[in-house]
Amino acid sequence: MKTRLHTLLIVTLLSSSSLSAQADRLPRDSEKLIARARSFWSFMATGQRLKALDFVVPEKKESFLASPAIPMTSAQVVGLNLTRNLSQATVRVQINAIAMTTAVTGPPPSFAVDSDWVWKAGTWYVDVGDPRQLMTAAGSSLPQSVEQMQKEIEDNLRLPKTLIDIGTVVRGPQVLSEIPVEYAGKLPLSVENASQYPFIFFGVQGGSVSQKSKHFQLRFDTSEWVGDFSIPIKVRFKHEAVSIERLITLQGNVFAPVTFRQVPPDSATPDGRITVFIRNNTSERIELEYITVDGKLDVLKDAKVLEPNAETETVFRLRLGETPDNLLVLTRQPVRGIGVFAYHFRTGR
Repeated sequence: MKTRLHTLLIVTLLSSSSLSAQADRLPRDSEKLIARARSFWSFMATGQRLKALDFVVPEKKESFLASPAIPMTSAQVVGLNLTRNLSQATVRVQINAIAMTTAVTGPPPSFAVDSDWVWKAGTWYVDVGDPRQLMTAAGSSLPQSVEQMQKEIEDNLRLPKTLIDIGTVVRGPQVLSEIPVEYAGKLPLSVENASQYPFIFFGVQGGSVSQKSKHFQLRFDTSEWVGDFSIPIKVRFKHEAVSIERLITLQGNVFAPVTFRQVPPDSATPDGRITVFIRNNTSERIELEYITVDGKLDVLKDAKVLEPNAETETVFRLRLGETPDNLLVLTRQPVRGIGVFAYHFRTGR
């Protein structure tokens, strides 16, 4: 009774369309069928193909042995279809499998297959010669290998635009640019900076490139740049252990409204003086609210205004026991959207 009850519980997993057919019944000796199906799939999951061969219909044993094994980690019988032919049955199995060649990271792929069984000579046999036929019959495919995934990504990924010109941007804030992408593959892809530039960052809406993606994002930190630039960048698209790279070029011009020049460039003079020339690179007169060195230097020569396209001299002197940090220039009105400009002193200390 206990075995019969367990069999009936398995049947409850079947589709409603199967259960609605009045003439459908359990296959003959269904307890024996379940037991043999469990044994067969247990041997398959543990790689014992010769033991699994005992459960294969006699006329297909040779093709079964000649076929490649399904690389799986486990297999569990989860369902038994009702049937009108009591000597034929369909057993549903949940399989956890690994890739056909190189293993990939993450949990094993899981999918269900239907295996056909026939009653012969007083017992049940699985009616399959090549186990891969089970995947075809179930409308599934074998888990992809690294090589298969690599090919899928290569064949389905395209960057319509590889020269990204952001024009002239103001130095300081991060600049966001959208890179067009066309992708027809099914594997979600992360995006990484393969060139490992610390000033380039990538992002994707939704977290990964998919068939719906129209672009991914590039963020460029302009704080360390001045003037024209052309930067080749390797973009890595990755799915689990598989990745491919594409080359794009980011070009443009970083305009710094205010720049600094220290004299001496890397230290103070013997009497402790540091001269900093503050240059206004715009064609407009810049009025200053004030400049500050956080009280770590004596200010010998201050500045109140920066003339257009010209340098203004400021002079400071080291204080005993103090190490200068930053010179901050605050403008009365924002200059190209920026109201504070900073310079880091170099003293050789």
